[in-house]
Amino acid sequence: MSTAKGFDLNKSPYAKAVQQVFQDFLPLIAHSSHPTKVAHAILNALNSPSLELRYPVGKDAESIFKARTELSDKEPEQWVRESYLEKKGVIRRP
Repeated sequence: MSTAKGFDLNKSPYAKAVQQVFQDFLPLIAHSSHPTKVAHAILNALNSPSLELRYPVGKDAESIFKARTELSDKEPEQWVRESYLEKKGVIRRP
């Protein structure tokens, strides 16, 4: 991870929290879309006559995008609170 010059994450009061976030998201990254698929989506977006704010690529992004449209503004905040402050974890099955 790239950081500001002279900044040492290990000496930061946020080091433990940052490490936990990275650890929690590793399984998601391992199952994310292949870079070639993302590149094709970017090319299609550049050549598209319509202007979209987001172009979800792959099942992972599509599920996140769908959840964003179905959730209230408070629900993602609650998810973050539960994931980290209440230590329920990032990946949860219904």
